[in-house]
Amino acid sequence: MRHEDWRKRLGAYVSEVRATPFAFGTHDCWLFVTGAVEAMTGTDHAAKHRGRYKTARGAIGRVLKPIEAKDMGGVASHYFEPTEPAFAQIGDIMAIPTDDVFGYSLGILNGEQVLVVTATGIGVRDRADATRAFRV
Repeated sequence: MRHEDWRKRLGAYVSEVRATPFAFGTHDCWLFVTGAVEAMTGTDHAAKHRGRYKTARGAIGRVLKPIEAKDMGGVASHYFEPTEPAFAQIGDIMAIPTDDVFGYSLGILNGEQVLVVTATGIGVRDRADATRAFRV
């Protein structure tokens, strides 16, 4: 359940990490979205993952394999309730298809844009790029 002031908390979290570049195990798509969820709800779904890997191979071994997920969409669906992207609301998790081993990049819906982690910090993608969504 989201805190009453979840929008303020989400805004503060995004401001805090805005300039933090992508890094496996400390600031990747999974840790970004779970950090946002923690800010909004107080629940940290990635406590057992944070700082436990430093590479793509490590992420697969520590995040995907233990729950038998094939991709990041599977990871998100393990922890969060799937919904249709058209019904997603601000603060929900969006999954954008990728051509890499992870299958999806996860982000946080912010209106018509999805906040995502990039090599230089937080960037945006168009909401229409997301093919899966998950309720927070």
